[in-house]
Amino acid sequence: MVGTRTATLCRSSALVDAGAGLRFTVRRAGELLPAFAVRHDGAVHAYVNRCAHRGVELDWEHGRFFDRTAHRLICATHGAMYDPATGACVGGPCRRGGLMTLPVVETDGSVYLVETVELELVNVELTTTAATEIPSHGRTD
Repeated sequence: MVGTRTATLCRSSALVDAGAGLRFTVRRAGELLPAFAVRHDGAVHAYVNRCAHRGVELDWEHGRFFDRTAHRLICATHGAMYDPATGACVGGPCRRGGLMTLPVVETDGSVYLVETVELELVNVELTTTAATEIPSHGRTD
């Protein structure tokens, strides 16, 4: 990650496949946005927590983003369904919309948000199960 600015989200062990997600807030182009990270098929994926259909947050219970089958991310408000690996709409009222992806990397036992000129981590919520394993937050350059 030399030359890349990152901000720590959590330890890798905090995100289990199809388990609770980690909620956090980012600033993108000056706007504060709710966001989340989940693990699916062994990989970590992060998105802005905003349904493509109505712009509401997805989680049906704080930090819970997967449907009952644990195969799709689901919007609790209107049932829009998204592919957890890509954020693409796969059913429901989201039509051709999708979730806005956020760049994350997983290395050395931790998950990091890759920050850019227009994207920075603001905070990580400590109320989710995943957040119980947050190392001290830090940025690397």
